[in-house]
Amino acid sequence: MEPKTHLTKEYLSNRFDNVFDLVNYAIKLAHNKILSHRDCRVEELVSNNQAVQIIAEIAEGQDFFEEIVPREKSEDDKSYYMEREKRED
Repeated sequence: MEPKTHLTKEYLSNRFDNVFDLVNYAIKLAHNKILSHRDCRVEELVSNNQAVQIIAEIAEGQDFFEEIVPREKSEDDKSYYMEREKRED
C-alpha cells in the first residue's frame, strides 16, 4: 500500500477528541466488519491484518458501518443444541 499519508495517531486523531475515542471507534468498526463479513474497502491495501485494514479505512474516509443481517439458526450452530437441551429438560 502506498498510503497518501502516514498512518500515525497524530494524523488519525484529528477526527477525534482523543486517542481513546479513536480506539473505541476502531474497535466498533472492526466488530461491524467481522459481523457483516465484508471485505476491506481500501483496494490498494495488501495487508491481511484486520487492524491495519480498519486504520486504513479510517484514514481514507472509507469508515462506515454496514447493516448486520441476523442469520437464521442452523443445526450446525452450537447454541441451537444448547437451547434444545434446555427445552428437553
